[in-house]
Amino acid sequence: MVSEKFKEYIFIDDEHVIFGGRMVRYRFPNGYGASVIENSESYGVELAVLEFSESEYGCITMSTEITDDVIGFIEDEELDEILERISRLGEDGKEKS
Repeated sequence: MVSEKFKEYIFIDDEHVIFGGRMVRYRFPNGYGASVIENSESYGVELAVLEFSESEYGCITMSTEITDDVIGFIEDEELDEILERISRLGEDGKEKS
């Protein structure tokens, strides 16, 4: 749930009473981020891409090249890869190299 590689970009790390589990939110300088959750109602470790132009807490966006839905059952290595991709998104929601 916590990526050591992107630990400096965590701005929320909460334990949740409802459904148990945990939520970690990442925010990158490009205005995108991720909400990563794991609880009794999630698909294992689950990630949603966030966009921060409307809210300081981020809003789920389905309009990036990364996904048009949440991504479930994420392994640790895959989490780092997805966060890396989110950190490279441009204003248009497309990855920059």
